[in-house]
Amino acid sequence: MIIRKGFVSNSSSSSFVIKLEDLTEEQIGKIVNYRDSDYHKRNPYGGWVIYVDREKGAIKGSTIMDNFEMGEYFKEIGIIKNPIEWGD
Repeated sequence: MIIRKGFVSNSSSSSFVIKLEDLTEEQIGKIVNYRDSDYHKRNPYGGWVIYVDREKGAIKGSTIMDNFEMGEYFKEIGIIKNPIEWGD
């Protein structure tokens, strides 16, 4: 038998930035309110912090545990991959 002592984690983090000029107001609203989407209801995992920075012209998101597939949700609401800058 293996006994493991200490902290074990399989968590990860992720973040994204999208220029507001690459999005419609409807898409911005859907990102900000993603938890209300049918997609989130089908995939209710993880939580993203979403921030619209109109001064810098970008929408930003970050998560510590990225079980909710934000990239797949972006596809569902019509956002193509090119304007999204992903970070770890």
